[in-house]
Amino acid sequence: MQNFLRTLTSESKNVELPEKFNYFGKLTSSWKIDHIDNSNSRSIKGEWHFSWILDGIAIQDVIILTGYEYRTTLRVYNPATCAWDIAYCYTGKIMRFEARKQDDRIVLINIEDERIALYPRPRVLFNSAFSSSVASSDPPINSISIGNRAYQ
Repeated sequence: MQNFLRTLTSESKNVELPEKFNYFGKLTSSWKIDHIDNSNSRSIKGEWHFSWILDGIAIQDVIILTGYEYRTTLRVYNPATCAWDIAYCYTGKIMRFEARKQDDRIVLINIEDERIALYPRPRVLFNSAFSSSVASSDPPINSISIGNRAYQ
């Protein structure tokens, strides 16, 4: 198993990934989160881990909401489109998106239904109680939005 993990993960982004398209790199770290279940407003403590993978051309995250659900997102940079191909997975569901910058926003377009676009709004608060690899020159990460899922 250790060989698999060493092969999958990367220490940093691949030099072939242009910095101007490195939308998600500053998230590579581990975070404690509070997940708010929209169906009943229940708060669930969790963890959100991000890592460079596949020789640094992709980022995968894992959300652990113990006793509730596990989720993962795979983001792979596509040099042919200068966009990110994304698969967001949780129990019984896989959604596919393409991420592009529009002005100062990262917009995720649902590949299966282009009428659905997700625009980031400040709804996820990261607590860097785990180690953080965000460079000190970067602005602090204090929010991100994942669709209509509320994280605070």
